[in-house]
Amino acid sequence: MKRRIALRTGLVLILCALAAPAAAQQPAVLLQRAVMIEREVDQGYGGMLRLVAGPHGGVQISAWREQKIRVEARVELNAPTERDLDTLATAVAVLVDPTPTAVDVTTRGPHDKKWMKGIKKFPEALTRMPWRVDYVVWVPEHTSLDLSINDGETVVDGIQGIIGATSLNGTVRFRDTSGATKISSLVGDVEISTHDRAWRGGNLTVIAAGGDIRLLVPERFSAALTAAAERGVTIASGEGERALGPEVKERLGTGGAAISLTASGAIRIVVGEPADATRQRAEPE
Repeated sequence: MKRRIALRTGLVLILCALAAPAAAQQPAVLLQRAVMIEREVDQGYGGMLRLVAGPHGGVQISAWREQKIRVEARVELNAPTERDLDTLATAVAVLVDPTPTAVDVTTRGPHDKKWMKGIKKFPEALTRMPWRVDYVVWVPEHTSLDLSINDGETVVDGIQGIIGATSLNGTVRFRDTSGATKISSLVGDVEISTHDRAWRGGNLTVIAAGGDIRLLVPERFSAALTAAAERGVTIASGEGERALGPEVKERLGTGGAAISLTASGAIRIVVGEPADATRQRAEPE
């Protein structure tokens, strides 16, 4: 059963200038309430996480050794008064719905008309107040992902599984992932880095409709590459940099899994150990 999680709150003040002539208007003060939500549910290897973000907020998904999914969500609310903050808090929720094979994380708020039908007499003015939810989620390494992000950075780190990610606005970064993976970014750059010498467990498909793609791979990386970019495709290695033109179809190394890259901007493939090779993943205490 879906549960609404109670909010623990703290207040800070921020200033927001009204859109009016400076000589005639004084700055309006909005209260900002920072809310932390934490939830852990049991989920073994081979499960799935489906996450739908709110209108604003980033998502970071990382692998850990526990057979649990841990959701950490920071909710930020803004409104003119404390009473307004209390009212806005009744409309913003993070729903965590575990099943035997998957965990659904859904962001609800004033943007969701169906959700708001259940909240009576909600002030129209508060539907225009700014709010966001930023997620940090830890999952078992072998977990499939289905991510939907509207406006914020997306980071996926160390996950091995079937992965789908759709971002409307924001940078997308995938590090040390594998499996059948499809990434779609409407506005924003996409960066993928791996330490493996082949894309394991499936194919990689990336579409960056409004940005660049950067692929970082180790020496002797092998794949069947298909790439198309309006600003061209380049490969950089210890031997220098090659410009391959706007469309490329060739074998990298000995070939292997299909990698398909499409960008409105440029595509750059860097052959050599990724810069974060010595990075150690930190886990929550």
